[in-house]
Amino acid sequence: MVINFTLILSICTLVQLAYWLLIFNRLGDYSSIKTSETTQFPMAVSIIICVNKFDPKTESNFKMVLSQEYANYNVLIVNNGNDRKLQVLLYKLESKYMHLKVLNSPQDSGSGKKQALKQALKHIKNTPVLLTDADCIPASKKWLIIMVNEMRFSNSDIVLGYSPYVIVKKSLLNQWIHYEGFYSGLQYLSFAIAKMPYMGVGRNLLYKSNTLNEEILEKHQDLVSGDDDLSVNELSKDKSVGICLDPQSFVYTFPKNSWFSYFNQKRRHYSTSHRYNSRELLHLMLLSGSHFFFYMTIFILLVQKVFLICATLYLIRIFLILPIVIKVKNKLCAKISVVEFMILDFVHVIYYMIFAYSVLFPQKHKW
Repeated sequence: MVINFTLILSICTLVQLAYWLLIFNRLGDYSSIKTSETTQFPMAVSIIICVNKFDPKTESNFKMVLSQEYANYNVLIVNNGNDRKLQVLLYKLESKYMHLKVLNSPQDSGSGKKQALKQALKHIKNTPVLLTDADCIPASKKWLIIMVNEMRFSNSDIVLGYSPYVIVKKSLLNQWIHYEGFYSGLQYLSFAIAKMPYMGVGRNLLYKSNTLNEEILEKHQDLVSGDDDLSVNELSKDKSVGICLDPQSFVYTFPKNSWFSYFNQKRRHYSTSHRYNSRELLHLMLLSGSHFFFYMTIFILLVQKVFLICATLYLIRIFLILPIVIKVKNKLCAKISVVEFMILDFVHVIYYMIFAYSVLFPQKHKW
């Protein structure tokens, strides 16, 4: 049987353009609710942070969370580790901030963050829950009020925030992580706008009161990860999901500093994707599959010296998606040039090959 690679390339191009023009373009045109005004009697909100080890940035990150310009909120930090420096820091902060409560959770390497989250939820009664991580820092002191107002005015049960990676230094690893975080945000935020939410990131995620509960967390107890994406995936079946794109509501996170730690992190994240709802999983497979085979068939056709068709379809795709890329990267404050995007868009093929195994054969990992 002769494989028609030209036909495959044409189909992949059409599928890619369908997602970019019909789904991702919505994010570029989306206008988030822009208000940081608070009411006279703001609703009580609980912020949960789970932490298991000390980091030099931890104190400044916690202080930004504890200094939000919001009159009625409390912070629960769950210590799931046995780091002496961390314990000393938490004791000092709890003595200084009256709205902070520190909980000590027995360290259990088999339960990831889920056990710590469940313990925190037991101390929360009828208040919205905003999640973030210890290695993250809000972009401003307006983060909390902007997220809450998005929930109020859009009447959403869940609000997906955005959490870009900080560019610490101009390196290939750092630039790739920044791009990959941008592309991930492009996907889950766009699909949420299209009424097909499938995940959120626990670094910036708001739930209406009594939405997140222990029962949801226990549904995938056999997986260490999934406390954020699988919870959103499960709850979105009958809960409304909104997004917040105000740059002041972003929560910045610091990237891994080695390829080894990055690969371990991504393998852990991808260990949950096979549990997504079938509709969203099909869309993600079509999106990534068409992206992968778009470049692979171009490579094969170039070897066969089919230059004109390759150049034509490549240019059609890139010229149609670049205006969307520019709109979205400006909206998400991504520090990626057009040339960098074009290069990394191709490098993405290698990324798919490396992590396909993690999707097909998920393993248990420690938090």
